Amino acid sequence: MAGINKLGFLNSLIEIVNNNMEEDAATSVLARYFLVNFNRLPELNIYDVAENCFVTRSSVRRFCQSLGFDNYKELKKQLENVQDNYHYYKDVVITENYGQKTAEELYQMALDCNSNLRDYVEKISDYIHESNQVVFLVSDIYSRQCNEFQKGMILLGKMVKIVGQQYENNKLLSRLAQNDMVITVSVGGFFAEASIKIIQNLTCKKILLTSKRSKKYKTYYNEVLYICNHELGVDRTVYHVYAVPYCLDLILFAYKKKYANRSVFCTP
Repeated sequence: MAGINKLGFLNSLIEIVNNNMEEDAATSVLARYFLVNFNRLPELNIYDVAENCFVTRSSVRRFCQSLGFDNYKELKKQLENVQDNYHYYKDVVITENYGQKTAEELYQMALDCNSNLRDYVEKISDYIHESNQVVFLVSDIYSRQCNEFQKGMILLGKMVKIVGQQYENNKLLSRLAQNDMVITVSVGGFFAEASIKIIQNLTCKKILLTSKRSKKYKTYYNEVLYICNHELGVDRTVYHVYAVPYCLDLILFAYKKKYANRSVFCTP
């Protein structure tokens, strides 16, 4: 299951806890246990999990399969390097006047995004309007940010879909044709690298939103949109948190300005 995003797994567990009303059911118990012990999962074996949750090993195995993993061993293997993929949720740099500093950085970020996307937002909105299907290909950390754009587009009469957690061998992606479009969101470039084999096999129009400068992206994508004038590292910045929804809002506004009065009912 190499196409499962590690952060997608985290979101799946949270969704189970948020939505499952039967707190004593094995699914809820296991989801809560996995969340509480998320940092320790690579160290725990299936016997530990079964014993601590008062369930059978078969129940643990079925739970893992419901999340897209073949078994608990495969889940552990996928999570071995999870610290590198969600550390910015935990890494906090203590600074004085955090609010003022963030406000100043947000202002500069907005200017940066405006400058970089100025010549592209209308073009991308045209691409969206002309495409039969529009699909976001994202690491799960950005799927919910794209969801706000998705809702806005749907209310304007344009169906937009999101592929987040399980992206390899995804039937929706495999069915995209030349008159469709995929938008990959990869702020630091890690997900763009991970999904490049999928992108190079697609015949549809392809757009990348990133900070990563790489010549090969120009080969695989029709348009590469840079959210800022510099490459971003792995450390958490205002760009990682706020740039994607801001840039998508610019595109949504351009679409609304040009096509709001021409909206039609979405087709499935």
